[in-house]
Amino acid sequence: MKKTTPQKMTLMFALAFMCSAFVLHAQSPEKAMTMKSSAQDSLQIDAKDYQWSIGLIAGGKTIKSLFVYDYGIQLTKSIGLGHRVRIEGNYRTSGPMFEQAWGPYTMNMKTDIGSPMGGISYEWFPFVHTGAKAVSYWKLKPNFFRSLKLKAGAWYVKDPIYRFDASLVDAVKWGSIVFTTEEIGSVKTTIATEKIQPYVGLGYDRFYVGKRSNISLEGGLLYQGKPQVSMTATNMLELTYTQAPKLQDNLGDYQLIPFVQVLLQIRL
Repeated sequence: MKKTTPQKMTLMFALAFMCSAFVLHAQSPEKAMTMKSSAQDSLQIDAKDYQWSIGLIAGGKTIKSLFVYDYGIQLTKSIGLGHRVRIEGNYRTSGPMFEQAWGPYTMNMKTDIGSPMGGISYEWFPFVHTGAKAVSYWKLKPNFFRSLKLKAGAWYVKDPIYRFDASLVDAVKWGSIVFTTEEIGSVKTTIATEKIQPYVGLGYDRFYVGKRSNISLEGGLLYQGKPQVSMTATNMLELTYTQAPKLQDNLGDYQLIPFVQVLLQIRL
């Protein structure tokens, strides 16, 4: 699959910038965290300054050879030490065209994918107290363990439909006979998924280690339901619409799809 669209170049630039910022940020000295002593000689992070954050999101998902990406903003609030909720406002899209092989032939796949979406999720940092107790194992890399999180949530996708218009790139020769791409025709395919798409995932998020700005990484599995397929075709490909049920069966395994996200967060 080939994609050189401006949208993808923009996404790649944004991801590269965010990752570069993370590297520079990681090299700076860490600020000391505020700690409280208890009668049991253990320590607990004072989270009063860690209640809110706002930032940017860039992420991607795949279904077969198609790459779909999201971008938007997010707002989080700590509801307790190691417990956080997030609200997102995103836009899901893809490049307008990519190429795909169909046997020995190359096809242009024009895509029409675009939808506003919103999401809400819950995040749990199970090791947020790492280093607070006198256990030598946790003292090895306390900030690393504190940054690990589990999350679960759901996205609402207003228009959860993938639309494609496929046509051959070159004419087809059969002996001395030449069929032009117009004579062969095209196939329009629509793949519909569910509007409510729950997900679960893991992440590395330095929100609770005393940083004002933070780059976090997340990944997991998204449930989009069983894709429903319909097709229309023209000219010599007119009978191709009969393949819709077969394609729908082939996509049955794509009810669960992987996703990955990079987030830039600024603690308020």
